Amino acid sequence: MQMRIIFMSAISEKPPRDEPVRDPARATTLLLGNPNVGKSVLFGVLTGRYATVSNYPGTTVEIYAGRRPNGEPLLDLPGTNSLLPTSEDEQVTRDALLARQADPGLRVLQVCDTKNLRRGVLLALELGELGLPSVFVANMLDEARARGIHVDLERLAAQLGVPVLGTVATRRQGIGPLVGDELRARVASAEVVYPPAIERAVADLLHLLPADRRGRRGLALMLLAADRSLRPWAGQLLGEHADALDPLQERLAAALHEPVRVVLHRARLAAADRIVAAVTTR
Repeated sequence: MQMRIIFMSAISEKPPRDEPVRDPARATTLLLGNPNVGKSVLFGVLTGRYATVSNYPGTTVEIYAGRRPNGEPLLDLPGTNSLLPTSEDEQVTRDALLARQADPGLRVLQVCDTKNLRRGVLLALELGELGLPSVFVANMLDEARARGIHVDLERLAAQLGVPVLGTVATRRQGIGPLVGDELRARVASAEVVYPPAIERAVADLLHLLPADRRGRRGLALMLLAADRSLRPWAGQLLGEHADALDPLQERLAAALHEPVRVVLHRARLAAADRIVAAVTTR
């Protein structure tokens, strides 16, 4: 695979002594968020604006890798609105998360546009179901305040169950904890209530997934959504039980009378709206 090194800073700046990350599989911190949330700006701040760029294997999607000030590898994933992908970019992000999901040292820095908090909370709920430790970065605080939007960050942290950090990345405001090691990621504790038919199908599928696999509930929900791009992962996750997936999906679709992913999204929206309403004032 050919890789191009891009210097995203002024010519006078020198790259750090550490070698750039040439193997994205080594990354232990993943930068993730919706499109247009200032993620690339934050990546530049955290890596000294020095990065390696390459295409994700088998795709035309570019990914960026660098190092945080403490030398820890950092991988910048393509912007996504959901882990049930509708584009190649979103599929790359989903696959990158699944490929590293079992890594005990993995953590996710999830960047959100504070004035569009609902989209960020939706993604945070999915990360929690996958059992991925995360830090919620409420970015663009200045733009939210300019629109009269105030978010109680402490209450948001309590609602999600993960650390929440307010930032203005373009001004380097609030990023101090992200530069060092003092901020610890946690798995979101916020829960989504799904219709009984989905909960029964999840319970059936949990019996087929490896008992020691992280985020089994999130994996079960992904598999039940009948996403064709997840087929390769289904065989890996279910092993000898892979043949049982199709009947489960068919029974669930018949019980719901509408696509499973639509029902999942509706339930997550309801949960996200409750959280946003509890932490936001205008």
